[in-house]
Amino acid sequence: QTELGHGTYLQGLETEATYNANTQEF
Repeated sequence: QTELGHGTYLQGLETEATYNANTQEF
């Protein structure tokens, strides 16, 4: 469960970073 939560956190963080990058690029 810990690994799953950690993976989800990293995935969400990476997704948010990508979204922010796309927003700034746009």
